[in-house]
Amino acid sequence: MTATLLSSITKSGVKGTMRWMAPELFDYDDGPTSIHDGIHNNPNLENLKPTRDIYAYACTVYEILAGKLPFANLSDVQVMFSVLAGRRPERPTFVNWCPQ
Repeated sequence: MTATLLSSITKSGVKGTMRWMAPELFDYDDGPTSIHDGIHNNPNLENLKPTRDIYAYACTVYEILAGKLPFANLSDVQVMFSVLAGRRPERPTFVNWCPQ
């Protein structure tokens, strides 16, 4: 299943790293086998470019502030399903490098 999901996303032409990809890039209705069709045939994705960039930027800021990757304890496929379920990385409670 993992290989199918990852190859479907790659074949769709979507570029990016799963931990920084906006939820709409994983949009599908009929289960994992339709990920390729959902991304490739979704006419609304072109209008969402700023949203995708903002999401990726927020993930980058999270990585800088938290000192770890978004969803650091999950595999790429687990990240995809977590994002689709509306989960977000935990907010850091303490950053030890921040000056006083």
